[in-house]
Parts: sequence; structure tokens; C-alpha cells
Amino acid sequence: MYWGLNHDTFPAAEGLREIKFNSANQSPGSWIAQTFDTVVGGAYAVSFQVGRTGAGQGTMSLTSSAKSEAGNVLGELMIAQASLGYSGTNRLLFTAESTRTTLKFLDSSIATVSVDVLLDNIAVHFLPRQLGGFVLSNGVFYFALNGPAGGHYVIQVSSNLVNWTPLYTNTIPASGVLIITDPVSGKARRFFRAVPQQGGPLVVQPGPAESKDIWTTSGYSYAPGDNTPGGGLNDDKLRVGGWGDLYYSLLQFDLTGLPVNASSAVLHLYCHSQSGGGTTMYLDRITQAWDWRTQGTGRDRERLWWADRPATVQWSAGEVANPTQGQWYSVDITDLYNGWKNGTYQNYGLQFRPVNYFNNNFNEFYSADYLVEPGLRPKLVVTGGN
Repeated sequence: MYWGLNHDTFPAAEGLREIKFNSANQSPGSWIAQTFDTVVGGAYAVSFQVGRTGAGQGTMSLTSSAKSEAGNVLGELMIAQASLGYSGTNRLLFTAESTRTTLKFLDSSIATVSVDVLLDNIAVHFLPRQLGGFVLSNGVFYFALNGPAGGHYVIQVSSNLVNWTPLYTNTIPASGVLIITDPVSGKARRFFRAVPQQGGPLVVQPGPAESKDIWTTSGYSYAPGDNTPGGGLNDDKLRVGGWGDLYYSLLQFDLTGLPVNASSAVLHLYCHSQSGGGTTMYLDRITQAWDWRTQGTGRDRERLWWADRPATVQWSAGEVANPTQGQWYSVDITDLYNGWKNGTYQNYGLQFRPVNYFNNNFNEFYSADYLVEPGLRPKLVVTGGN
């Protein structure tokens, strides 16, 4: 096995090797790469450490990537290193699409003078995956897909082990466990399998266990005992609108394992109900951490209290369109997604606010807690860029 160093090679062996990513104040862009055998559909984790040396100023960065024989980017991870020495261990996750995969490390720094980026302790691990944790409760079948965070899979269902139909496509979250739900009422015997997604856009469509979405309102609390102050519910709906009061909906997706750069990132919400003609909306970027389940000033942790809603800034220049009842509602957030991934913004999610809220104007979407048809939950569809 050999590493390729720009246009040179050297053996892949344990021991000290000066890569000289930025030796003698060269411009960034140097790289090393190695192609190795992989199992099609297999899940892999590449562990490595990134460091920085030298008296110069500026943050060094190293971008790791895995590509198939066809040149498809299977995974990409950029690590920024501002302090001297090494950081902790990093993990690049990917699912192999071919019998040979190329691993590459690229110096993507900006600083060049009297400073260098370091790379050490590279290891490739094969990660087994499995379905398990089968539970039937209140007419809903729950099970889990265990595997590497960022792995992309299609959950398929069959009644005869011959003909398979996609249930939905999803990405394993940072926890390494994806919880899948399927209502069983009126359905015959069903079999399930998880198939690695091969090419095409990547879909993140979390369920109740790994999701973070909720609606909140300025008026009623929807809490037992007292109708004030403003609150809401963590249920199977996302509500935007009002009748003199205000209803906002907030969502945050786990972007683990998704492309560093996207040519397209589109949020899809299914609008199941409207009243008062619905309303156009404002799209906001959330600018601070929030989680009603662990923090807040309200008297319980069952809802996002109005007083605890996070700070935001308006993202869309104007209004976003009024949804159509009974159809998917799509919002292009490519620039925001790329800002999250390249570190321009912290990913705290996004928020929808109503433009009209005085005449019982409401848009209602299914949330990630919707159990009847999991395929109608909110989803983020990402197409990788260059």
C-alpha cells in the first residue's frame, strides 16, 4: 500500500513521515491520497488527528474525503486547527459504493507563513450495522438501525421477502442509532431491511427519537393548570399562524455525515391543513442554542415556552410562499446549509413566522412525531457539490 503525495509516492507504514503540506511557506493545496479495497455497501470510519506547528499566525485546516471509483464523494470532513499541537481524534464516515475507495487529505488552510498543518494516526475501521430493538406498542412497530453516524440508508419493507418497497430514506444521527416507526394497524406480516443509499441526493428525515422540532405560541400555554404564559405542544404538528396571537415553528437537523458543500439543500414540509387561507411566512436563522427538554424558565419541560424561544435573525430577504394544503412545501436553504457546514454560522436550526395572523390564519405541517405515515415527516434533501 502506498500514499500518493501530490505526484510522488511513499509506503504506507507506521512511523514518522514528514508530509510537508506547507513546507517552506508553500501555498496550501498539497495533498496525500491512498486507494484501498472496500466492500460495496460496507460502512467505514476513518480516524485521524490534525495538528498545527510553527510560530506563524492563522488557523490551519485539513480536509479529508473518501471517493468511489466513479469519483462520487462518499464523505468529506474539514478540521480547523487554531492552536499548537494536536487536537483529539476525528472521524470521517462513509458507505462504500465500489470495491476500491480513495482516501485523500488536502491542505485547505489560508495561512502559509511560518506555520504548518500536521496529520497523524490514520486508521480505517470497518463498521458493522444491524437492525434490532424490535418493540410493538400502541399499534406502532418500533425498531432501530445501529451503525456509523452519517451513514445513509433506505429502509425497505416487504410482505414476501421478494418484492421490496422503500419506506423512507434517512441518515443515522450522531448517536449512531436511528429509530424507525411503522404503524401496523390493518397491515399484513411485514419484513424490513436497511439498504445503503447509492448515489443521488441524501435525505435526512428523523423520527421522534432523534428529531428536534416544535411549535410555540405567544398566548395559551397548552399546559395543565393554567393557560398562561405562552407555550405550545411537542406533538405531531408544526403550526405557523395566529388569531391575534402568534404561532412559530422551529426545526433543527443533525447534519452529521452530510456533504461539506452542497449544490442543493431543500427543506420539505408536508402541509396537511390550513385555515383562514393560510399565510405567507418569514424564514429565520436561529442564532443561539435551544432545547425545551433540558432548559427554560417555564414550569415544565414538555413544551417550548414563549419566553424561552431562542434569538433569531431573518434569513429570507422577504416572505416565503404560502403552502398548498395536501402538498409538500419546499424551501431552498442551500446558502444557509453551506454556511452551517463551512462554519460561517452555528447550526441552531431555523424558524418559520407568519406574515398574517389576525384572522385565524394557520399553516399546519406534520412534525417528526407523526406516526401514521413516516414518509410525511419533515425532511432535508441534500445534493453534494464540488
